[in-house]
Amino acid sequence: RGGAEIVSPILYGAEGLNQITAVCTVLRSIGQRVNATTGLHVHHDARDMTVTQLKSVLYLYAKAQSVTAALLPTRVNRGWCRDINLSDAGRIGKGVKTASQIRSMTRGRYYTVNPEAYAAHGTLEFRQHSGSLSAAKITAWVVFTQNFMEASRGKASNASPIVDPRKPLIHRLLKQIGADTNCPFTKSARQNIVQRIYQNDPTF
Repeated sequence: RGGAEIVSPILYGAEGLNQITAVCTVLRSIGQRVNATTGLHVHHDARDMTVTQLKSVLYLYAKAQSVTAALLPTRVNRGWCRDINLSDAGRIGKGVKTASQIRSMTRGRYYTVNPEAYAAHGTLEFRQHSGSLSAAKITAWVVFTQNFMEASRGKASNASPIVDPRKPLIHRLLKQIGADTNCPFTKSARQNIVQRIYQNDPTF
């Protein structure tokens, strides 16, 4: 049988995360499954962001791809979510002066972060995560990727570009994007992300 795609309405805050849990519960109860061909695509509203902030999201995520590779080893540089080349993005980004030009920073939509979504929806689309019916994994990914947006907006009050190089890479990244707070949702997401990375690669 053919597969199906679940598309959510726009979700907001804690209630939105609770809706993810409810949908996953229903899908599992009726015997739905995912496989290696499925993906999870998360759109974050970017309509309020400046061109500098939009470029910052792509730069931050490109620098974090060694971490996301450890988190999602089956989704590394796949055809539908190729890695962003940091040097190419940086070179092209120098010529990007308006938000409408942000799409030129990749060669299409099939990258870990899709800037073409900005022109169509006013969002940035994070495409790297595998398909899942685990509400814990999905909500962790939503919060984790939102941290990239907030850090680029300058709204993550505890985000810091200066981090202790002796700390493991994942903890340095979490500090840089402001994901090391005690906010319940951020804390839960952080614990989920870190646990999965070390399960995949204990030496990371």
